[in-house]
Formats: sequence, structure tokens, C-alpha cells
Amino acid sequence: MKKNTDELEALLKETAPEQFLRQHQEELYLQEKPFAAYMRAVLASHGVKQHNLFIRVGFAQKVGYQILSEEKRTKQRDYILRLCIAGHLTLEETQHALRLYHMAPLYVRLPRDAVLLSAFHKGLTSIEEVDALLRAQGMNPLRSPAKKGASSPKTASPSEE
Repeated sequence: MKKNTDELEALLKETAPEQFLRQHQEELYLQEKPFAAYMRAVLASHGVKQHNLFIRVGFAQKVGYQILSEEKRTKQRDYILRLCIAGHLTLEETQHALRLYHMAPLYVRLPRDAVLLSAFHKGLTSIEEVDALLRAQGMNPLRSPAKKGASSPKTASPSEE
């Protein structure tokens, strides 16, 4: 049975690390790239194909694949949010994806994040609808990747991770 993070943290406080790792191995992310594995599983469960996802997000196929597979890392949180929104991820799935990518989850006390949280609560899965919601509040839309012919999205080299 899957335990939530709070339950696992409580168990860890009461257990030696080696015992915790042995007893709760099925609850841990053992893959080298947990974001990539998680996104593959979630997108498959939502019936979303990568090719269609990259079109909806506005990524070139190669760049989209590199970010989604963690072959290259982006510093742009908006790019991960675009993948999550267009991939029909729930708020909980999106927050989890952001954490796995080592990015801050959406935080209600930040005005732009509050609008994005509202978009998830409304079930918006269109980048255009989310951008319209942001613009209606006088905020910048989700940052979009460079257009064809321009440079690709800013990614971190492995040494910058």
C-alpha cells in the first residue's frame, strides 16, 4: 500500500536509515531520473502521447523529449508547468512533478502561483486558457519555448545541475 510523504517521514523518525530503506523500498524512487519515469507513467495513464504533448506545449520534438527524459535540464519552471497542463496532470500530479524536477511547487501566497492554482482547480488543460487567465490578472503568460528557427529553450548543461 502506498504511503504518503508525511507517513514515510514519521516512519523514518522512528527507524534506523538502513532498516527504513530495506522495509520501504517499494515506496522509494530508485530510478536515476525519477521525473522522467513519473511523467511517462502519468502521461500514459492520461492517454497522452508525447508527440501530441509537444505540439500542444509548443516544443520542438527533440527539445521536448530532452526535457521530458531529463537528457537536458531546463531552468524554466514554466516549461515544466506547460508540460503538466497540456499533459492533463492534476494539481497533485503537477506539484509532485515539480518536486521531482527539483523545482518549487506552486505556492498559494505567490500571486502568479495563486492564479495557476486556480487554473488547476478549474480543470484547465489548454495553455491558451491558462495564459488568458494570467493575462486577465495583469500577469505574464507561461513562458513559451523559442519559436522555430530561434534558439532552443535555455537548458542547463550537466555541470550546471
